[in-house]
Amino acid sequence: MEDHAYDDLKESRELDIDFHLLMLLCKTRMNSYRNAIFNHGVFKDKLVADVGSGTGILAIWCAQAGARKVYAIEPNSNNDMIEKAAKKNNLENKIVVIKSNAQSAILPEKVDIIISETMDGLMFPSEGEISIAPIADKYYYEGREQFILNFEHIYGVDFTHLLERFRKTASSKAYVKSLPLEGLRAKPAVIDTIDFKTIKVEDCMSIRGNISFKPEIDSVFHGFGIWFKAKFPTGEELDTGPIDHPTHWRQVICFIDKPINLRRKVELKGDVAITLDEKMRYQNLIIDVDLNEEEKKLVKKSWEIMYKNGQHIVSPSFEILP
Repeated sequence: MEDHAYDDLKESRELDIDFHLLMLLCKTRMNSYRNAIFNHGVFKDKLVADVGSGTGILAIWCAQAGARKVYAIEPNSNNDMIEKAAKKNNLENKIVVIKSNAQSAILPEKVDIIISETMDGLMFPSEGEISIAPIADKYYYEGREQFILNFEHIYGVDFTHLLERFRKTASSKAYVKSLPLEGLRAKPAVIDTIDFKTIKVEDCMSIRGNISFKPEIDSVFHGFGIWFKAKFPTGEELDTGPIDHPTHWRQVICFIDKPINLRRKVELKGDVAITLDEKMRYQNLIIDVDLNEEEKKLVKKSWEIMYKNGQHIVSPSFEILP
């Protein structure tokens, strides 16, 4: 994809109301933030910075929860939505829009609380976990395998040569999709825990951790699912994994080269590295997994997933298929 295509994608993300409605429709996201903001009296009379304000929903909730002033920081051309929302809700005297990115924003005063989804003061959320688990995907991966294997029975033509091509294509990169709870093949392992108040930019460039799994049953696995959990200082949690309600973040899915049979109670051990490779116009997330079963090497593989302006760049060959 050429650079001008990335620019087009950026503009469409900024202006496309469907993208913002997708986040507003995400009940897990909305309820987690609303409960954290309203249920504990933390925001009363506080100065707040909403970083990456988007539609301004978090800024409005902070103001409604009693914040003295909310600085809504938003660099994109949709920052007029925040001003309109503030006026519609009679909060124009409490919400000030700062038309800038977070790195360049200059606030007229020090704030007490920073609230953000783009991950001195109180951070909302304040801590995060990145988790990984072995998974099986019967709807996409297994479904297409079975279709290829049964093609001759249905149409009278042997197309099993496509199986290797399908597996190679599916495992060539990481994807963002929703994984059902029954797709988990073992209890998730936490790769790393992140303190949003103390973490530095350079710490985000590479996240590493040791992992171990112990499958509860004999089963086949197709790859790994990766997701995050955000923890608020008020006790609420926002879990984007398959073990909670679906969210618009979904999970990062990394398929291995071919299915592997796992044995019940046989421990799997290894390590994971997630590295951010920043280019001029986009970010490339590189995921490396090295996994062993006892003395046997099960998986040693890397995947990549491309992001632009915080959003993954969709792979049409994968995402549009049911």
